[in-house]
Amino acid sequence: DIPEGFSPRIIELARQIAGDEETAYDKTMAITQYLRHTITYSVSIEKPPNNREPLEWFLFDQRAGFCNYYATAEVMMLRSLGVPARLVVGYAEGTFDPERKEYVILAKDSHAWPEVYFPGLGWIAFEPTVSQPLNGFLSGDKPRAPCRLGQADLTKASAEAICKPDPVTAPSPV
Repeated sequence: DIPEGFSPRIIELARQIAGDEETAYDKTMAITQYLRHTITYSVSIEKPPNNREPLEWFLFDQRAGFCNYYATAEVMMLRSLGVPARLVVGYAEGTFDPERKEYVILAKDSHAWPEVYFPGLGWIAFEPTVSQPLNGFLSGDKPRAPCRLGQADLTKASAEAICKPDPVTAPSPV
């Protein structure tokens, strides 16, 4: 759901980006790619003006931000299209230490990303933040493997077979 009175400009932008896409997967990929191609990543941005809705300011004026902005924008645009989505906060991959043969995760690796609900699969992570690697979600602009479920890749064809254009009902995003 989206809050009553949610920005009509953002709803219209989401509709424009999704265009004629019918599946939740294709709508998600369209919005993910839009954000990756049109918003600049920055760890430091100005505070949104007091008289502006922060998400509108991010998408239409500032056009730069960090992961919290990217993930929030994707979640809210997807929800406005009827696609179940939630915001997740945790840590990015970190840096591999070859001597220790493990990844080192620091506070600077904190990250936020959207997850989309697919019936029969559950919540699947997507990556709209351009500073983050796609990690097999995409290869360039061509969808390859939109998500990972344990060790099994979900291909676009199987996502489309599962994610029908009909509205879906997701469990509570807790």
